[in-house]
Amino acid sequence: MIKKGFIAVVAAFMVMLAAFMLWAGTSVKVQKLDITVVNDVVKQAAAHWDEIEQGKIISQMNDVGSIPFTIFNREGKILDATEAGLSSSLSEAITNGDTIADIEKDGRLLGKAVFHNATPELLLKRSRQYLLCGGFLLGGILLCVICYYWYLRKTLFVPFQKMERFARNIARGDLNVPLEMDHTNVFGAFTESFDLMREELKRARENERLANQSKKELVASLSHDIKTPVASIQAISELMLAFPRSSKEKIQLETIGQKAEQINQLVTNLFQATMEELEKLKVDTSELESRILCTYVAASDYNHLANLRAVPDCMIIADPLRIQQVIDNVIHNSYKYANTTIDISASCEGDYLAVCFRDFGKGAASEELPLLFEKFYRGSNAKNRNGAGLGLYLSRYFMEQMGGRISCENCEDGFQVTLYIRLAGKIQQDRN
Repeated sequence: MIKKGFIAVVAAFMVMLAAFMLWAGTSVKVQKLDITVVNDVVKQAAAHWDEIEQGKIISQMNDVGSIPFTIFNREGKILDATEAGLSSSLSEAITNGDTIADIEKDGRLLGKAVFHNATPELLLKRSRQYLLCGGFLLGGILLCVICYYWYLRKTLFVPFQKMERFARNIARGDLNVPLEMDHTNVFGAFTESFDLMREELKRARENERLANQSKKELVASLSHDIKTPVASIQAISELMLAFPRSSKEKIQLETIGQKAEQINQLVTNLFQATMEELEKLKVDTSELESRILCTYVAASDYNHLANLRAVPDCMIIADPLRIQQVIDNVIHNSYKYANTTIDISASCEGDYLAVCFRDFGKGAASEELPLLFEKFYRGSNAKNRNGAGLGLYLSRYFMEQMGGRISCENCEDGFQVTLYIRLAGKIQQDRN
């Protein structure tokens, strides 16, 4: 298509050039002198020579208007002329290329008739016309070139510039900027195919991101959940190690404890590496009966140190998996840092069911309380104890995602963690 356009422009230029040359060649004609008129003028001048010398008007002679001429006497003096601006002397006439004819009568030379050569004036006039036509021709060619450049820019350059910007966006990983399509030019279908490619790349990237996030969530959830049974194995092996029945059993229990600690460390490293990449874990809330909290506490209290009081009958909003993880973290932390009995009480406070976990250990330093829920933070009492500093961080995140919150405080004789779980009835009232 571009090649055809170029050929069309060249052809138009050649046609205009040929027309101009044809016009120039046929329009310039050298003046031809009519011999009959010349002879007639010479005869009339000879016949009326006396009147001419007396200053009679030459225009009174017959057929003198067809060719301008001047009458000179034998001395070269002008006697009369048909119009002004003709040659003023014989030498000037010779220089101008005028036709000179002798005027004779009875064999005697009377003077000369000089017929004007108008060819130089015609050539000058025609040269001006050539310049004017040449200017129009060049203007037409320039206009054709401009129009053709505009056509190329619209159909070729602009689409390729859009393609260049589109490719640059793709290279940067920006798949949200679409490629503008123009179905009227030759690249319409081409650009549409590239935009479809962009949409497919965007869809594939999103699917890959979702798949990776799902894997990370699974690894993070499983690695953290594995820590609870591993801690149970460690606790039981330590309890049995206090009263071994034989040296062989003692060695076996020590091996179990060492392997359990090794597993716990590997799981902690895996969980920590996953949490570095994963910004959030999925939380799916639903309405649950409050009595299910008794089941979750019993499942987490493998040392049987928890004392759960009555839980008010109500409906709560929570994710079963995540609320179980929160309770696991709270009870496990109490085992690790206090290792005392745990009093658990529950009561309705406004929009929430408040569940309090209170142990009788030393608690945490008052200046460290605001930092306990930060990621990877471990208090001064966590030295020589396993952990990654993520239990309370995840617990706060889960509680906030479920519409509740978590707090901790030092008591006179221990440490207390309170879970504020959103009540389902209040949620429905807010929606209404």
